[in-house]
Amino acid sequence: MYQIGGVCALFFVGPATDTWGRKWGMQIGAWIIIIGAVINGTTALNGSLAQLKVGRFVLGFGVSIISAAGPIYVVETAHPAFRGIITAYCNCFWFTGSILASGAIRGTITMQGNASWTIPVYLQMLFPGLIVVFAWFIPESPRWLYVNHKRDKAVAVLTKYHGYGNRESAWVKLQLEEYESYLNMSVNHELNCYNHSY
Repeated sequence: MYQIGGVCALFFVGPATDTWGRKWGMQIGAWIIIIGAVINGTTALNGSLAQLKVGRFVLGFGVSIISAAGPIYVVETAHPAFRGIITAYCNCFWFTGSILASGAIRGTITMQGNASWTIPVYLQMLFPGLIVVFAWFIPESPRWLYVNHKRDKAVAVLTKYHGYGNRESAWVKLQLEEYESYLNMSVNHELNCYNHSY
């Protein structure tokens, strides 16, 4: 059910991250994971196999969205000088999370009753919960802002975080040129598709 939920979410990943932004994509995915964990955890009250399956589906759905929005955000927001290293860390922390999850299960395996499995289930809310809280304090992806006609905000983010307050920084200019080139390529592609359709 977890994998089925992940596959079904593929149709919603693009709209969640492209329509409302990378921050909202992470928020949406995080909230869905939290809801899925609650659904799974509360099966301890009624022993419902159907509810457990629904919870796993919802978890998989949320993980697909957040695991797309998060790396996109990192790549688009990280300073170009450190982008490769930061992106590599992002990918490595997936396995760090797996180790922590395994540790949580190992730590509760000897507990009596439902606590042995409900604690690891509820711990799935920890990191999505941190994302829900702290996503409000991070800037939106400057690339997403620029492409979605919020260019002044994009320039402000780039100036603050990549130009260290200098609007004329080479790093700021380089990325603005990249964004503009992308937009020109998109417009040309759409025009070509439009012309070929006639």
